[in-house]
Amino acid sequence: MQNTLSEEQAERIKIKYSLGILQLDEEVKALANDGFDEKIAKQLVTDCISEQRKLMFDNRIETEKKNELHNVMISAIIFLSIIGPVFGIRSGFWYFFATVTGGILGYFGFKHKVGGVVVGVMMVLLTLLTVSYYLADRRSYINIELLIPVAITMIPTFLVYWLLSKIFPINA
Repeated sequence: MQNTLSEEQAERIKIKYSLGILQLDEEVKALANDGFDEKIAKQLVTDCISEQRKLMFDNRIETEKKNELHNVMISAIIFLSIIGPVFGIRSGFWYFFATVTGGILGYFGFKHKVGGVVVGVMMVLLTLLTVSYYLADRRSYINIELLIPVAITMIPTFLVYWLLSKIFPINA
């Protein structure tokens, strides 16, 4: 009598579980036909399912952390890019600092690193231009109005990111 699953058997159970087509009774019977005791087979299948469930849960948590970091970095780039025009900062040093910081945030916030740097730099520079142009002849504005030039900036920025990710794919 066997007491451990082979790699093929464990992999088959994990794949079936991941696809949602695992039938516990059928797997126990299949293992019993392969020479396992029925109680041991049921325990092995249950252990294999638990291991796969834990692996899937850990993968999900990791994915959510990456998505959260991505969203925080995009928000930080947008915030960084509108500070200058909103507060009327005219210093070239500020825009140099904001551009470099936007590139760094883009590098760490996006899966495609080169595209992330380009997005960070473009977002800062294009938002400076669009917000400055939008507010050029205005004496007052409502803060929510700043979403219009930011949205206008996001379209070409993320189009360039998409193009870069297609031209230079990540080897994963």
